[in-house]
Amino acid sequence: RIGKQVADGMAKPARLMVPALYPELAKMRASGGQQAMTKLAVQIALIGGAAAGVLLLASLLAGRWILETVMGPAFGAAAGVMNWQVAAAAIGVMTLPLEPMLVSMRAAGAALMVRLVVVMAYLSALVPLIRTFGLTGAGAALVASALAMAIGMYLMARRRLARLAAEDNVAPRPT
Repeated sequence: RIGKQVADGMAKPARLMVPALYPELAKMRASGGQQAMTKLAVQIALIGGAAAGVLLLASLLAGRWILETVMGPAFGAAAGVMNWQVAAAAIGVMTLPLEPMLVSMRAAGAALMVRLVVVMAYLSALVPLIRTFGLTGAGAALVASALAMAIGMYLMARRRLARLAAEDNVAPRPT
């Protein structure tokens, strides 16, 4: 539970940006600014990824010490699971702009499909991984699902951007 709270606390500031992203991306999409959308998404991913990477590094290097100092010696054992949770949150922060980007490109269905497939895979893998590896298996499943979500959203966004670019090249130009 402590690890989840740490990971959620790390990702919360980034998630607060999402409501501001939707109108900005929609405005860029309406004006035909797919390149601007991509540039904004990359900038957010780089900034979020750098911040999340620093927090992940701190968790990996000093997580046990931080937990024992703040919560007490009994909580030091949670550091391993917390590191998995922080890694999954870091992936989520880095890929934060992908879903709003898909929605702004009228591909909310694609984003939902990625989420459904990843959740189904996660739930099917969770029990066997927990039985085999314990809490480490649960952490690994969480990171794998975050990676699958990131890859799925990225591939859908890339495909949608390519389709929009093709439509722009085919559309008749006013003379």
